[in-house]
Amino acid sequence: MLPQKKKKPRKLGSVLARYPELRRAFLKHLARFGSIAGAASYVRLSRAQVEDWAKQVPEFACEMEDALDEHRGKIEQAIYERAVEGVQEPKFNAQGVVGYTTKYSDQLLLAYAKRHIREYREGDINRTEVVGQVDHRHAVDLKELSGDQRQALRLLLGEGDKENRPRITLDSKEAETQE
Repeated sequence: MLPQKKKKPRKLGSVLARYPELRRAFLKHLARFGSIAGAASYVRLSRAQVEDWAKQVPEFACEMEDALDEHRGKIEQAIYERAVEGVQEPKFNAQGVVGYTTKYSDQLLLAYAKRHIREYREGDINRTEVVGQVDHRHAVDLKELSGDQRQALRLLLGEGDKENRPRITLDSKEAETQE
């Protein structure tokens, strides 16, 4: 057996320079459909290869981002058209098309409003959310409570009737006087 030559790893940047039509086709497909994996598959490359190119060739990474921005712009334009301008839908009868109605999308309009109008983002703009903890205590001297108040407190604490409930001691002085 003859020893096999090891293949030198190709520099991906040189492949991009050597095949500009591959690069253009990838970027065109990416701008149209917005999928890196789909555009890579279209030009018979793997997503990993394309991502490696983007890491090694910053200019290519910028071109990819521009293509994705172009795709996002198309999506936003379509949302605007369907939400604000509406879409013409034909009306039919037995003779065929008799007219058109304009249909609007309330859901898309709300999504568009949330993106462009501050008051529609995350509910009411006047809402204030406080995050954290508040520690607030009232000091009550239980000795100042009357007997009826102590009895009411015991009942509120869920101790049931007098015969079956355990004795609650409200403070140490009361415990001494009860004994």
